[in-house]
Amino acid sequence: MKKILEFREKKNLVKIIELILFSFIGICLYYVLPLFTKYLIDDIISTNSIKGLKIWLFLGLGFSVFLHIYIFYFLKYQWDKIPLYFSVKLKKIILKKIFKIKKYNYKNFDKGQLLNYLISDSGTYANVMITYLGTLTIGILRVITGYIILFIINPILSLISAIFIPLYVFSME
Repeated sequence: MKKILEFREKKNLVKIIELILFSFIGICLYYVLPLFTKYLIDDIISTNSIKGLKIWLFLGLGFSVFLHIYIFYFLKYQWDKIPLYFSVKLKKIILKKIFKIKKYNYKNFDKGQLLNYLISDSGTYANVMITYLGTLTIGILRVITGYIILFIINPILSLISAIFIPLYVFSME
């Protein structure tokens, strides 16, 4: 089945890269909230600036609404849409190959297996490929971006958490 649908085609790679890019932007937008909270607590609340507090709370609420809309469309919707696109593309390719089978050779094929390829396997294959490629890349970018933001917020806390990561990994095994 791997030979049927090549994910290395330029058009397919562009869709996967768009998905990863939108996810990375979503991650960066999520990490703005801790920076906003740090600024709100350290600079606004500590100076007792009520006017500044009202403005920043309004901006924070607006940003939170924007973030949820962005996440719904560019992340949730795209993570559902792109695997379905690849599934439909794979189903079309499988159907073309089935229609090219000669009548006398068609009797030799297991019809249940052909239907399984068409109905179940195509969607599962496309979903697994997109999910693994995207999730692996996004997971690595999330960890790197998270540490950069944590280092900006508090360098000592980021170093302490970096020290305890190996202990956490070893305790899981």
